[in-house]
Amino acid sequence: MTALHTLLSATPTTPGATIDPQLAARIVDTLWPIREQALDTNDVGTLAGFETGSALQGDTADQVTITCGCSGPLPRPVATQYLFVPKQSAYPSWFISELTTSPVEGSSPDVSLMVFTRASPATQWMVSLETGYSFASGAAWVYATPEAMAGGFDLPTPTRNELPGDLAAYYQYWANAGSAPTSPFAPGVFTSAIGQTQAKLDTTLAGEGQVHRVVYSIDLAHDGVWSVAANNVAEQPVYGWGLTCGTVRYEAVTTLASGAAPMVQPVDRSTWGSTLTPGRYTEITQWGLHESCFLDDTAGVPFIVLGHNGGVIRSVGVSAG
Repeated sequence: MTALHTLLSATPTTPGATIDPQLAARIVDTLWPIREQALDTNDVGTLAGFETGSALQGDTADQVTITCGCSGPLPRPVATQYLFVPKQSAYPSWFISELTTSPVEGSSPDVSLMVFTRASPATQWMVSLETGYSFASGAAWVYATPEAMAGGFDLPTPTRNELPGDLAAYYQYWANAGSAPTSPFAPGVFTSAIGQTQAKLDTTLAGEGQVHRVVYSIDLAHDGVWSVAANNVAEQPVYGWGLTCGTVRYEAVTTLASGAAPMVQPVDRSTWGSTLTPGRYTEITQWGLHESCFLDDTAGVPFIVLGHNGGVIRSVGVSAG
């Protein structure tokens, strides 16, 4: 941790730059195994030393391992690393890392996307967002790679502030209508599949006498949004794409239909997650978030959503007595 915090406060060797690819690589290489070990042991104190915002909330969301006695995810070794480092001369500054991991005890390889931010010279680099995805096929398919210029810095690209809000609206349509909207987002694991899961949950809860309503939102001022120039290795031409990362938040309220039995959170907290205390409830409200990245093409049309990390971060309930 001492070596990590030294790097998180270090000055790059590139004159006039707040961060360069060389220092970014050293930060990621040093931080990754510490973060993996902290996740494995549910060590929130260690995570809080270098994570903030959506990343810290997402990594500590709904930690069922704390209450059920289950083991956490095993630490994943890094297989490949890509860095998206825009050339910056003033704070706040940021960069994005993209790692692929090797399988661990039969698990699928993963792709992890992390946004690092630094507010000022008096602060240190922090992980502000982390999300990722995996493939059961046995290979970690990387969609986006850096589009770099001389010195390894990422090419400039416009910030796509609208994308987190577009995804929130996409999820909201599914929640309201139970079907997919007309949308620029491609169907996939983190779009249509998420919507279908939401619709199925609503149906399941309705069958148990419960009414489930969810409202999606964004908070760009606090959560941030970041865009980098990227290549898309799956498309031709591969150049001219953009990779954007941001957070969608939600508030879900579940109430009882007339005559329905109270909702029960058992002692092991297995039904409603670790943030709701055991008991019987007539109403449950849960707040949560999901971190995602977006890959859009040269025409500015979002092509694919990558990642959905996060979960429930807070719950309250109205006791049934």
